[in-house]
Amino acid sequence: MRMICATLDGWRKQSGAYSRTIRKALEFIESCDFSTMGNGRHDIRGDAMYAVLSEGETSPVDQLKAESHFRYADIHYVVSGEEKIGYAPWNERQQVVQDMRDQDALLYGDVNNECFLTLEKGSFAIFFPYEIHRPWCSTGTPSTIRKLVIKINSELFGDR
Repeated sequence: MRMICATLDGWRKQSGAYSRTIRKALEFIESCDFSTMGNGRHDIRGDAMYAVLSEGETSPVDQLKAESHFRYADIHYVVSGEEKIGYAPWNERQQVVQDMRDQDALLYGDVNNECFLTLEKGSFAIFFPYEIHRPWCSTGTPSTIRKLVIKINSELFGDR
């Protein structure tokens, strides 16, 4: 699987390309009332699939580490504001600067062949296990964003 970038109002036009698990996560996002939803964790299927709503400041790219996970896929959905996210496929040349396997994360400094995409309100990106991504990057000057990250255990992807 490869990283996917789309908008919430347009994903259903290609819904057949998404697994049942991804469709369930996107339907959860559609059902959220972000005006009343509090920051923090929101269970969808317990530890197998859950969402974390947060608000914070973006930062310059060079101040942030990239990350990858091996047990969970991430869906990053921007509720308000905009952010730049770095992306690179995993390969053996990528240098891990911090091993946090106990938290399902490896952190990277410089990333080979990193490309960037901008997520605006209503858009999302899906990063599958081992795909390197660098969220919370500013698109210019640091700004406040509110975003929802859905964590999906990779074992659920057997459920097409």
